[in-house]
Amino acid sequence: MRHIYMINADGTNETRLTKVHDEYPAWSPDGKRIAYVSNNYKNDNYIIYLINSDGINKRLLTTNPGTMPSWWMP
Repeated sequence: MRHIYMINADGTNETRLTKVHDEYPAWSPDGKRIAYVSNNYKNDNYIIYLINSDGINKRLLTTNPGTMPSWWMP
């Protein structure tokens, strides 16, 4: 399983932000939120969530397959 973590630059205070198969995290331009892609295995649909950088206020943004956050860069 893949998860998204926050960690201090010195390697301390590791905190897992997500609980399922999540990938392609992308910071918002203001640095306050993270958008990420999550795979819903029930229908093999990739969906986008937005979460605050402290791990709270997770919000579903879209259920359109194949979409990525507009600020995501490959």
